[in-house]
Amino acid sequence: MQPICRDIVAALQPDDELLNEVEIVLDSTGVVHGQFGFVEAYQGKKAEIEEWLSDPREPERVFAERHMRDLDRQIAADQCRSMEEHELRKRAYENLAEDQAACAPAEDADGH
Repeated sequence: MQPICRDIVAALQPDDELLNEVEIVLDSTGVVHGQFGFVEAYQGKKAEIEEWLSDPREPERVFAERHMRDLDRQIAADQCRSMEEHELRKRAYENLAEDQAACAPAEDADGH
């Protein structure tokens, strides 16, 4: 898909709205797994785009530079979101454990 996208970028003006569609195609990930699945997927996409920086055609280089900046922002946002979600799940679990302990029947001196 990359060679086709490169040729499309070369044929378009830098402000053409179709470049957004090219970004969508390049960024599609399919199924991701794990807490940082999107982070890892976007890092892979960034690595794939990096070779465009050495393309002799200026439109590809300009597109790659801009798209890599966008991917950096997306990676940072997804990493932050994943860490926040992990912390929220951790706190919810801790609160649940505390609530369950508070609701447990009290034992008497004989352990009953």
